[in-house]
Amino acid sequence: MEKSEMRSIKSVEDINQLRDLGLAQHSTAALYLVFLAQKNFSKLWCQGLRTTGNHTSKKTPVPYLIKDYLNLSWFYAHDYPLPQSADEILQIFRLRGMSEGAQQAWDYWRDNPDTLVLYNHIPNVKEVLSLQAQGKRCITMIAKNERLNEEIFAGKNAYQFLIHDLEHAACFFKKGEWKEGQIGLYRFMLNALKCTQFENTLSDVIYKEKLNYVLSDMNAHCIHLIKYFKGILIEHVLRKFGQKSFERMNLEGLKYLQTVIEEIGKSTNAAGNILSALLALNNPGEEKYFLILEQFFNQYERRSI
Repeated sequence: MEKSEMRSIKSVEDINQLRDLGLAQHSTAALYLVFLAQKNFSKLWCQGLRTTGNHTSKKTPVPYLIKDYLNLSWFYAHDYPLPQSADEILQIFRLRGMSEGAQQAWDYWRDNPDTLVLYNHIPNVKEVLSLQAQGKRCITMIAKNERLNEEIFAGKNAYQFLIHDLEHAACFFKKGEWKEGQIGLYRFMLNALKCTQFENTLSDVIYKEKLNYVLSDMNAHCIHLIKYFKGILIEHVLRKFGQKSFERMNLEGLKYLQTVIEEIGKSTNAAGNILSALLALNNPGEEKYFLILEQFFNQYERRSI
């Protein structure tokens, strides 16, 4: 086969438009990632074979010619068969700057196409929370050429940000026993947000920023998540009543904190021992309530929202 010297001649706008021609979301993201890896790292874009997997690809019909979008010279130089799509590349090879966890998340997306949703914008906190409460995660693909080298969020450019989203998806889906608890926790928080008393806490800018983080940018075990939430709520109450973070909460603050948690309990149908567990969190002896809360959030995952 004659060696190809073809360089990338398309743009991310063109890649995005391929979705209108029937290209699946995970395949659109795959082409986007390989395209940007080549753009960002030139000849060093590919790091060889992946360390996991069987190094075979699933053939997927795609509405594009790979040579129109990607530079295939690396495959000639390393004596590998030419791939027919970016899907094949991601299934077999490692992209520079992309962790194996992110590539495994893409594998999961390919096999479970409804679990991740591709956006062309960074979704707001409520959008992300709503998706997570449905057992899904978002993937952001910035499809504007002029924005590819900009800082999109937290020091990350467009390529790095999509990988960041895939790494979040890996945390969300990788451990099945964590997934149910996370979904339940996010459903719980969606209902908690309907509580007027809870809404009143959002006037605290510091608290709101940290709350947004736990609602949309933090994937972990449900007990870790609810403890983090209780911790920032305690910090909020201390600030509200003019106390330092290291001080013991005064009686007025304790009463206010209990009122907020009780109102959240009403909005979320958390009563009895569940309410007692929420009140006991972040206090000595909290460990005996962990299993109760974990079972509660696992079951909450099955509730309608």
